[in-house]
Amino acid sequence: MCKRCGFSYHNPTLSKRELTRLYDCYRDEFFRKESPDEYFDRITSLPHSESQNYKKTLRLDQLLEKYCGSLKGDKKNCIYDVCTGCGVFVKTFLDHSRYAWQAFGLEPTPAYAALAKRRLSIPIANSFYRPRIFERKFDLITANKVLEHSEDPIGFLRGLREDLDIGGMIYIEVPSVREVVTLPHDHPQLGYDHLMFFSKETLGYMAKKAGLLIHELNEVIHENGEVDLLLVATRNEDDDGSDVDVAFPLNVPQDFFRNI
Repeated sequence: MCKRCGFSYHNPTLSKRELTRLYDCYRDEFFRKESPDEYFDRITSLPHSESQNYKKTLRLDQLLEKYCGSLKGDKKNCIYDVCTGCGVFVKTFLDHSRYAWQAFGLEPTPAYAALAKRRLSIPIANSFYRPRIFERKFDLITANKVLEHSEDPIGFLRGLREDLDIGGMIYIEVPSVREVVTLPHDHPQLGYDHLMFFSKETLGYMAKKAGLLIHELNEVIHENGEVDLLLVATRNEDDDGSDVDVAFPLNVPQDFFRNI
């Protein structure tokens, strides 16, 4: 942890070559003990009471109604799911959202990008994230457990802002730094693919630096001991995200450690 600002990160971390290799086989059947199609069918067939994706869909509909001014009633809205995996969240969202959607996805692991494209019949870019891949704007951008994998989180958030339509909404989930002290040291949430860990202070700071207007930033503690941060934001039209001057919210570094 940085003693000046409280930011937490892995040190040492994986090299670019190692990261590329990791995501080439990130969800390999050898590690998961089930095929990608078996995983897709198992997760998408969960009853609503057990499906985190269904609960997330209901939560997103409520947030969209509250914060998203660009939704259209007479035609499909556009959702962009960044790092789609095999598409289980998008499948649930398209099936159960109260709004009509046209979906786009991005997934760096080739096998899962191909699976999502085949099972969902939507455009899927097999790539690491960068802005303007689809050369269009989106009403909703979702990044579920993605930002902690980025080597440049502020640049990543600036890209999302660039891809977001005026009046659109961004929804982000990341693991909380609290997991560093609450989970066993060998827990998957603490693996080296997670380059960094966020507190409410550091995530909020980065979002503001990227030119986002924060509407909600909450910590959620799950029954299994995992702790997530949920960020809901729109474009800050007063800042373009290129050079935003934001004061870090902690008065002294010790504030952060006391909060953990």
